Formats: sequence, C-alpha cells, structure tokens
Amino acid sequence: MKITHKATVTDYIAAYRMFLRKNFVPRYDEFLWPGFTLLCLAVISAGDHRSVLNGIFRLLLIFAVVFSVGLPLLRRFNGYRNYREAHRKSPAPLGTTTEIKPEGIIEATGASSEREYTWSNVTGFGQNARITLFLMANSYMIFFPTALLDSNQHGELDHFISEQGIKRWS
Repeated sequence: MKITHKATVTDYIAAYRMFLRKNFVPRYDEFLWPGFTLLCLAVISAGDHRSVLNGIFRLLLIFAVVFSVGLPLLRRFNGYRNYREAHRKSPAPLGTTTEIKPEGIIEATGASSEREYTWSNVTGFGQNARITLFLMANSYMIFFPTALLDSNQHGELDHFISEQGIKRWS
C-alpha cells in the first residue's frame, strides 16, 4: 500500500500531539491545569485574604495559569519546530511517499531521501481521524493524514499492525 502526501504545519502539530498522548499525563493535562486553576480561584475567593494558606494558593494559581496557557503554546511551537527542521533546505512542503509492506515501511521524501524500516523497528502506532503515526525505535515518527486511507487500506493496515503485535495508543 502506497500513500503520497505533502505534510503541512498542522499535520506536524497533530502528529506531535498524538505522540505526546501516548503517555498518561499529556493525555489529560488539557483538563488538569485549567481545573487546578479554577480550584485555586475557588479556595482564594472563599478563604481569608490574610491567611498563609491563601497566599500559597495565590502562588499555586500563578503556577497553574502559566501551565494552562504555556503547555498548549509549547506543544504548538514544538510541532512547528519539527516542521521547520524537516523542511530546512526547502521552504515548500516536500512530497512524501510512505509504502507499507509485509516486510516493513519505506518512506521516501522528495527524490533523494529514502528510509526503510522493518516491523521490528516500529515501537508504537497511533491513529485518530486526522493522523496515522508510526513511532520508530530511534524516536523517529512516520505519519500521514488518515483521510488518505480508504476502507481497504484501513483493513490492510490493521492487519499489518495486529500481525506484528505493535503497541497501539490513542
């Protein structure tokens, strides 16, 4: 099965977010920090404004606001940085062809770069409505938009993943 696409900045950001979601904390911190911020606000507004506990919660509130705003911005920046690193030499998105075969995955970028991976190099797999992502042993990510797959290719990909025993997340 061959998939050809041009990755955009939003594809890189979505792939990076999916990569982070394989762990427990990044999966839930979109709700954790804003919830903690609201909890701090509730304690501050209900308590005595001169108490030491109220002062501690004010410091925690500042910390929670910084994380509530900073983490999403940091993730977007890291996704953009990955895109910029991948497209250092050419500003236009390069066409990428990903070929998935029973032996492994071949990724060709442009006309000159080709990487071949066996299934033993694949350490993880994630898929949602936007991105399909393979995580390699050297922390390299191969991804493509899920919308490019038809129903037969979805079935073929699921067969390869289950046959090789690759760990799924998302």
